Amino acid sequence: MRTRAPRAPFGTLTEEDRPAFVRGTGSSGTAFPPTTLIGPVEACAARRPTATAVIGADRELTYGELALRANRLARHLRTLGLGPDRVALVSVAPSVEQVVALLAVLKTGGAFLLEPGPDGVRGGQRPVCVVTNGAADGVTNGSTDGPRRQEPGPPGWHGDVPRVDIEACDLSGYHGTDPPRPLTPQHPACVDRVAGPDGHPRHVLLPHAVVDRRVRRMQAAHELTTDDRVLFTAPTALSAVTGELFWPLRVGAALVVPGSEAGTGTAGLLRAIRHHRVTRLHLGSADPLRPDLRAALDDLDGPRFPTLRRVTAAGSHGRGAEVAGTTPPSA
Repeated sequence: MRTRAPRAPFGTLTEEDRPAFVRGTGSSGTAFPPTTLIGPVEACAARRPTATAVIGADRELTYGELALRANRLARHLRTLGLGPDRVALVSVAPSVEQVVALLAVLKTGGAFLLEPGPDGVRGGQRPVCVVTNGAADGVTNGSTDGPRRQEPGPPGWHGDVPRVDIEACDLSGYHGTDPPRPLTPQHPACVDRVAGPDGHPRHVLLPHAVVDRRVRRMQAAHELTTDDRVLFTAPTALSAVTGELFWPLRVGAALVVPGSEAGTGTAGLLRAIRHHRVTRLHLGSADPLRPDLRAALDDLDGPRFPTLRRVTAAGSHGRGAEVAGTTPPSA
């Protein structure tokens, strides 16, 4: 399959970069054939459309509902030029809507970019479009009669870059089926920052195959089941780039995204665990197990957290490690 060259000066993942991204994910001794990051999520939606997929602060979506919303948004984004070897900025706070936006970008065959720099786009990349929920950044133009564009937001943005407010636009006219796309495991899935040979960070396009292999290694080391409800404490941007965010959705589990509801402290996190009946807590590399949290989770068999069965933590570059659990980790 012939692919188009990326529009902007992001590099591609080289063999020198690969160890920095892949190491630490654990080795199951299994060779994983390359696949895309989005394909298994779509397969789960087809198999279990009524199962809970995403749990937010004020709403839940089943796999069928998540697929419907992401597919319609993806079909709109394709009209803006998003597709394989093209990048979209997702400027949506951690929420159910952010999960919808990320999946929609992947469904077009495009790659997502998160956390823009002060010049508007990290690394000088010019995105095909920007997906936002209005409150994230920029000022909407006031139109409510369909997919709309936002007026230029932060300094450095080009006014002709389309902005789609997923909270306000009406996508009901688009088909809700999976959109066709010429996508292979070698196409970029997202943009990440890695340390270059000179020690300075540089931005690279990560292929689907690399990110998905991380997810499968995590599953091999710390198996999730379709009964699990998984809460991540790492920033959602980091979890998305490392693939952890898609881990539950790949296997048919439920992803808990409480957003600001959980706050930044231990008390809010513990409330979210109890309220959403979380069965698995995954600590990100930027969020070590604090002493107060360790003390609260010391006895997972106790009455305080009747549903929580296991706590895992990511080390450098997302390395999975068992912290606590009521059952032994999978071999």
